[in-house]
Amino acid sequence: MTNLEFATIENAIGQTTILARLDSEIVGSLELTAPRAFQNDARLVLMVEVHKNHRRQGIASAMWHFAKTQGFNPHHELEQTENGRAWALAVGE
Repeated sequence: MTNLEFATIENAIGQTTILARLDSEIVGSLELTAPRAFQNDARLVLMVEVHKNHRRQGIASAMWHFAKTQGFNPHHELEQTENGRAWALAVGE
């Protein structure tokens, strides 16, 4: 996945979206809450989505690791779908 690139967008209330691009096509997004000062500036994952043609290639995990290396301090939400729970266990915290 050497052509995978990331971009970040922050909205007016401090939520951040990380976009994953593969060969100039957006193939995934990871949405995070604004930092929570009372939780060491943790940001909860609101949603993670990867285009159906690019799933199971490590894109969601790559976005998670990008968020960590950029200092976004991502954490998994307690309420998760079945797939979300499996992904959360796979990437750890």
